[in-house]
Amino acid sequence: MKNPLKPAFVATVLAISVFFSVTVAIAAPFAYITNRDSKDVSIIDIATNTVVKTLSLGYACYGVAANLAGTRVYAVHYDSSKISVIDTGSNSLVTTISLGTGNPVGVALNPSGTLLYATNSGTATVSVVDLNTYTVTATVPVGLAPYGVSVTPSGNRVYVANNGANTVSVIDTKTNTVINTVTVGTNPFGVAVNRSGNWVYVSNKNSDNVSVIDTSTNTVVASIPVGSRPHGVALNPAGTLVYVANRDGNSVSVIDTSTNTVIATIPVGNTLHGITTNPEGTRVYVASFGSNTVAVLDAATNTVIPGDIPVGTRPVALGEFINRGAIWEGAVSSSIKLTSLTSDSSGNIKFQSTTDPLTGTLSRYEEGGLPIQLIFMSDDGTISFRISSISYIETEALKSKTNQSVFIGTGNISITLSGTTYTGNIYLDAKETLKKGATGEITSVSLNGKISGGIDLTLTFTANIKTTFTK
Repeated sequence: MKNPLKPAFVATVLAISVFFSVTVAIAAPFAYITNRDSKDVSIIDIATNTVVKTLSLGYACYGVAANLAGTRVYAVHYDSSKISVIDTGSNSLVTTISLGTGNPVGVALNPSGTLLYATNSGTATVSVVDLNTYTVTATVPVGLAPYGVSVTPSGNRVYVANNGANTVSVIDTKTNTVINTVTVGTNPFGVAVNRSGNWVYVSNKNSDNVSVIDTSTNTVVASIPVGSRPHGVALNPAGTLVYVANRDGNSVSVIDTSTNTVIATIPVGNTLHGITTNPEGTRVYVASFGSNTVAVLDAATNTVIPGDIPVGTRPVALGEFINRGAIWEGAVSSSIKLTSLTSDSSGNIKFQSTTDPLTGTLSRYEEGGLPIQLIFMSDDGTISFRISSISYIETEALKSKTNQSVFIGTGNISITLSGTTYTGNIYLDAKETLKKGATGEITSVSLNGKISGGIDLTLTFTANIKTTFTK
């Protein structure tokens, strides 16, 4: 996007108005289980809990991450400093990314799926990979032996569990530098950030507990005792429960996030590693390293569903190993108008405007049948926003209108002007409408909110988007 504006401005107003149609192709989610010793990935159809394919990759597999769009899965290779890129449509290998550094373990993606963060345990660094070019754009020094990694919903921070330093590094994604180091328990392993971005949960392998970090202060506010040698950690979609895979305890601890207490301990498997939930949060999947299986738990009853799923040798699956599926998306082609206030040498206030083409993709990501977030990314990467925490509101007045309801949401925006990136917040108020067809399918959504605040108070944004979804 061309932008003649100069950085010397007081305030900028951004107005976006777009309309497009979306053709939907929703695939059932799959679980991608990285098997360390058999050097492959077992692909499980979670609708039937059966392995539908075993994809040989040729390297020892460890960490894994699926993008929110449900189109790509990234498998880390501990023994080769490489990452395999898997296409979920064909369940085939797309390419292999070379990190050029030692022993990667964990992997996580930013919300828009454009950047990948891989922990290199052998060199105490995190590699930042541009997924448009599959190249390493930065290498960030962190603590000794980094393992688990997680990105905040805003994409602005990365939390890294330094297994050998008993700390968590906090990376600013704007500058790719560590801005804080948080002391946690002994040998932190797994890490997960909740959907609101205000809490981080870290499993401490040799403390047998989970540290809870408040992201507003980057301090530990609770230490929760769990089972023996906890490894993987995951949250349910609502953020109300944390599931912890206790490696030597052969159990899963269930933590209530409202009280930070363990409310259930589920005996399961043999030498547990990675753990995550299905998109609805009704099932929990955990890799059993010692029995070469994946166990499935019923989240409603906190019991093991009979019939573990056989996979490859020594499954690890550390990370977000289920592709979430259920994406509606389409190309945006419109224009963007930017207006800035400037002053001349005499102090006179002047207005400067420019209109440029705007192209990109808007995606609606669903979980449990409800749209919980929208992600927009411009083709040139200068504008992105993510609306999450979407909730529906129904009133008597709305019920009198056929097939209409309203929803609200909050999120984050990032925009680059004249080479400088600014971030802010996006708010959707209760005036928005969501229309449904006769079958209850969502057919259109109208968003009218404002984008402001955040770190850069010199910027004020407004945005209007109209989207039609069709099947």
